[in-house]
Amino acid sequence: MANKDVEYELFVKSVYQSILRIDGMEGLSVDHNVMIKGKSGCEHQIDVYFELRIAGEIQRFAIECKNYSKSIQIGKVRDFFGVVTDIGGIKGIMATKIGFQSGARLFGDFYRISLKEIRKPEEDDWNNRLRKIQFNVIMLHIKIKNIKINLDYDWIVKNFEYFDSEVLALLSSINEEIVLYFEDGEKDFDFRELEEKIPRKGKNVENLKYEFDFNKNFRFIDTNIGRVKVANIIVTYDEAPLSKEILIDSYHLTKAIFRDIQSGDMKFIKNL
Repeated sequence: MANKDVEYELFVKSVYQSILRIDGMEGLSVDHNVMIKGKSGCEHQIDVYFELRIAGEIQRFAIECKNYSKSIQIGKVRDFFGVVTDIGGIKGIMATKIGFQSGARLFGDFYRISLKEIRKPEEDDWNNRLRKIQFNVIMLHIKIKNIKINLDYDWIVKNFEYFDSEVLALLSSINEEIVLYFEDGEKDFDFRELEEKIPRKGKNVENLKYEFDFNKNFRFIDTNIGRVKVANIIVTYDEAPLSKEILIDSYHLTKAIFRDIQSGDMKFIKNL
């Protein structure tokens, strides 16, 4: 068997797996290249086989895949009908990429062989259909220019017996590594999270200031003399809108075109 034929069989298998998930069906199995013995005693090779539990009963399905570059003739459908009849108690489905000739369609209709066109999407499939959606997302970006940390020196004097303001320093000189703590010692936030806590003005403006006031809600920070209380933090920042264009192209989101030959219904099977 040519590799292209096997590729198509596996493609059809994956499409049916997607359809079953989308439809919420209880798929018991979806298998490739299954051998089933018929009533005659002959072994029949089935390209794709799956079972479903419907209303408490197991329903069996056999799919014959034809990776042809032209429409399927009646003889191919007739041969597959013979296989389905010999196995018995199984629903026959024939899948191809191009389509079926009129005689094949008539035969399939009469003997209840379901005929499907299953293939990769093409540009023309979106004729008279919405394919692309484009929209712009505007986000307000905060750029922090300066952070001023004011310690509560009155609190420090009351709580540290030996204190020299000339030698007091934060343990870290790198803003992102600075952590604020609650009074019970639990972490509040570090300065990497500071941007998220600054309210947006919704404007393109520079040199805005925002104060984190901790006179009532105490916060503490580590220094070279220990953990001390912070009076406030004043942040100077710029705010600017950033526009991002997002394009959704359903062509790239579509896994397969699935068309029922008898009804003419066509589905766009999405990548899952």
